[in-house]
Amino acid sequence: ADLKSSQIYASSAYDIIVGSNNPLFFRTNDTRRMAILGGGNVGIGTISPSSLLSIQGEEQHTTSTISFTDALLDIYNDWESNTDEKGAILTFSDNYYDGANYIKTTRAAIKGGTDTVGNTADGFLAFYTDSGGANTANERMRIDHDGNVGIGTTDPDKTLEVGGQVRIDGSTTEG
Repeated sequence: ADLKSSQIYASSAYDIIVGSNNPLFFRTNDTRRMAILGGGNVGIGTISPSSLLSIQGEEQHTTSTISFTDALLDIYNDWESNTDEKGAILTFSDNYYDGANYIKTTRAAIKGGTDTVGNTADGFLAFYTDSGGANTANERMRIDHDGNVGIGTTDPDKTLEVGGQVRIDGSTTEG
C-alpha cells in the first residue's frame, strides 16, 4: 500500500492489522469519531461501543415534525421512481435448518415508505413477519399517512381497523 495525496491506496485487497487486541480509531479534526474494538464491536460517535454496532450522537429533536437531518441513523433508498410502496426496509434475519443446511432467512421486517404516487409527503410504516416458508414475510400491520392503523389490512380507513377476529380482555369504554 502507498500513501498518496492523504489517501491509502492499494491495487488489490488490503488488510489493516492491529495486534494484541487493541482498538482501531478513526479521527477527523483531531477527534476520534469511530472505533473498532479488538473484540469486533464498532462504535460511531463513541469509542467504547458495548454492542456489535453502537451509534451515538447528540440528537436534539424537540419539535413535532422530523426530517432525515434529525436522525442518528438514516436508512435511505435512493431509487428514483414515482411509485407508491417505495421505501427502505430494515430486516431481522437468522439461519434456519432445512434438514441438510443452515440457510439465512428473514423472520421479520419494518418498512417505511411512500403511501401514494406523486409529489406528496405521504408516508407509511409497515411491519412484516414470516409464518410460512423461509423468506416469505408478509405485511401484518401498517400505520398509514393519516395515522390510521391497520392490523390484517394494508389500507386502513379508520383510526384502528382490524381484518380478523379481535379479543379484548377487561372492560371497554366509549368516549
